[in-house]
Amino acid sequence: MRQSIVSGLHQKIRGSLLPDLGLQKYRKVLFWSVYILDRQIASKSGYPCSLQSDEIEVELPTDDGLTEAEREDFVSSEYLTSSIKLAKLTGVTIRHVYSRVKSPIPFTQRVQNVFKELTEWIESLPVPLQLQRESACNQVAHHVTLLHLAFNQVS
Repeated sequence: MRQSIVSGLHQKIRGSLLPDLGLQKYRKVLFWSVYILDRQIASKSGYPCSLQSDEIEVELPTDDGLTEAEREDFVSSEYLTSSIKLAKLTGVTIRHVYSRVKSPIPFTQRVQNVFKELTEWIESLPVPLQLQRESACNQVAHHVTLLHLAFNQVS
């Protein structure tokens, strides 16, 4: 995360500086992947997140304007966006539930707010990322399973 901050990956750049859409997407995916990893490590280690969400200028990755070959090089933007949102909620959970910093909001209310946000996240998942009750575990895509396991660890 430190290297991505030093490199400025968290900052928005003008399209004229990097006109290639594939490279723009790669830059975004690289930063957001590091962001997700940072949040996961912070949640397991007890250390604070390296970068606060309000300091990030880079946009969420999309598939807009990419060729079919470029789309195949990356994970689906639906999956990545859902993972990013879950990582943000992980950061919120760390800050509001596990932080020792005094807060004017009572602890129980903070826990309820985090739980509400996590419930909204799981309910807003796109259909390809949802677990279907009738499907067997071996029929679920690996990345969908990992996403739900990450959710269970946060909730």
